[in-house]
Amino acid sequence: MEETPNNLLAKELWCSCSSALEWWNVTQTYNHSTAVMSIIGYIIGLGDRHLDNVLVDLSTGEVVHIDYNVCFEKGKNLRVPEKVPFRMTPNIRSALGLTGVEGVFRTSCEHVLKVLRRGRETLLTLLEAFVYDPLVDWTPGSEGGYTGAVYGGRQAWAIEAKQTRQSMEMDIALSMFAIRVAEMKGEWLKNR
Repeated sequence: MEETPNNLLAKELWCSCSSALEWWNVTQTYNHSTAVMSIIGYIIGLGDRHLDNVLVDLSTGEVVHIDYNVCFEKGKNLRVPEKVPFRMTPNIRSALGLTGVEGVFRTSCEHVLKVLRRGRETLLTLLEAFVYDPLVDWTPGSEGGYTGAVYGGRQAWAIEAKQTRQSMEMDIALSMFAIRVAEMKGEWLKNR
């Protein structure tokens, strides 16, 4: 089996364009879109980013993330824990262009963080909803979420364990939210 070329996505973006100007615009959109999705994914602790969960519109360069079941740092509790803040593979990096992560991508990331800091009260209000009403796993017959990840997922539990699971989910969600707010609080206060 051959290794996937590092420039596969960059070539696809290039081949989908009919002119150099169109390619430039698509690449710029790809840089901005990748930055936005990366930073927002980092803020909400989005994990499980693989080829089926990151969609790229080759005609516009827009990047869309789908499947938000693994968020609020659930990925760190999987059997194979996720250790990176967002997905930045050689293929994704190559499609950013000559400057890679140090060009438009970086300035876009900085801009997204500034916007989120300015709107921190709104963001915290939205995220606070998850503290009082944590995400539920809608997958029928599976024990997903934090406890499912910790205990190997898809493990059938007895009915009386459901209350314990819900209580654990709430405790973990509250602690993860508190940690995330504590991490970001200093930077937010600096940028008042």
